[in-house]
Amino acid sequence: MALLTLAEAYLRIPDRATATALIAEKLRDGNWRSHRRASDSWRVNGLTRALIAARALVTRAPSMAWLLRPGVALSMQLLGRQFVFGCDIGQALRRSRQPAQRGFGFSYDMLGESARTDADAQRYFDAYGAAIAAVGQHADRRGSSSRNDGVSVKLSALNCRYEPLQRAHAVPELIEAVGALARAARERNIALTIDAEEHERLEMSLAVIEAVACDRRLEGWDGLGFAVQAYLRRAPQLIDWAAELAQRCGLRLTVRLVKGAYWDSEIERAQQLSLAEFPVHTRKCVTDVSYLACARRLLNAAALMPAFATHNARTVATVLQWAGARRDLEFSAPAWHGRGAL
Repeated sequence: MALLTLAEAYLRIPDRATATALIAEKLRDGNWRSHRRASDSWRVNGLTRALIAARALVTRAPSMAWLLRPGVALSMQLLGRQFVFGCDIGQALRRSRQPAQRGFGFSYDMLGESARTDADAQRYFDAYGAAIAAVGQHADRRGSSSRNDGVSVKLSALNCRYEPLQRAHAVPELIEAVGALARAARERNIALTIDAEEHERLEMSLAVIEAVACDRRLEGWDGLGFAVQAYLRRAPQLIDWAAELAQRCGLRLTVRLVKGAYWDSEIERAQQLSLAEFPVHTRKCVTDVSYLACARRLLNAAALMPAFATHNARTVATVLQWAGARRDLEFSAPAWHGRGAL
């Protein structure tokens, strides 16, 4: 926890004095000696010895903590590579073709904030279009597009007024933008996934997904998908809705099941509005149960192509056991610019 806190905060600190103080604080907090020889990895054990030595340094000579800054900065860069696959789509594609990535597929996501202006939305739209074109250059034009790499998009990046009070004009604009990206993905036989966002935008996103899914210009394409967050109380009903939509529109729809990424803001927003209940589960163990309940629904829905995003090894083992002989499954670790999918 100390290292993750340091990794999250260090690169945001603008001045060296505060960065040095943060390093000293986090290194003093850790009981690193309790981890000596606790791993089979010589790298982990070597890092543990380094942390023990660093703690001794900042404890006995706090003024010398600045000596650790270059090493911490390098460590943060190395750690960052595990979560951000590349600074642009070209770098991410080059890394995906390295021998160490053989056997993996990727769904590339343009990390960033929501669009604040029309210019921001256009910039994101162009970036998504460029990513689709770049990924499509290496796609197999035959067979299922779900077997090729794909691109994930955020609706909040494609429209600066993606909010309930602006639904009347935001939804039609998003349908047009997502439809254009979907047609580009279909042309290159790659997948396009619509990421999940805050609960209050959910019904807007469903309207966009429904309109794009039923677009006759996309007939015969099985690459459209969207994410469902298991911490939502309505998550099981969302899967039922997706199955009904897939049957009605005559397509194979991919549903990527995730735990959920906006818990803090969902709780805060519900409290601000004095809602009678929270739209999300408030305990992690309940979210874990909800995830498994949704996984069962996905596995039983013939019209859906299940995709499971999780860091939890027990969850992966459970879903694999339930899946039995099914081979049309996707597992991913949802943390990279390019999410690795086994």
